[in-house]
Amino acid sequence: TCSSNKITSLPESIGDLSSLILLNISSNKLNSLPDIICNLSSLRYVYMNKNNLKSIPDGICDIKSLQSIDCKNNQIQYFPKSFKNNKKIHIKCDDNHDNSCNIQ
Repeated sequence: TCSSNKITSLPESIGDLSSLILLNISSNKLNSLPDIICNLSSLRYVYMNKNNLKSIPDGICDIKSLQSIDCKNNQIQYFPKSFKNNKKIHIKCDDNHDNSCNIQ
């Protein structure tokens, strides 16, 4: 877990963690996430709440093993199209830019 560490960015090398199942980067100072996290094929749970995120990589919902995304309390204005009508992933996205989950 990397929560509550005042992290401002994630290295591209995070994409090398192919066996990573849970990514907890909540309560940091992240403004964006590298697209390479979409290559984490074993990822099941992503906790990125309480950051300064303005967007989420478009391909994040394409991770076949992904079960849950928590991106509450950020500055996200629009969410990836893949969030719309997604029934397999539990997505928490309230308390963002305008308190709703706006799908692009």
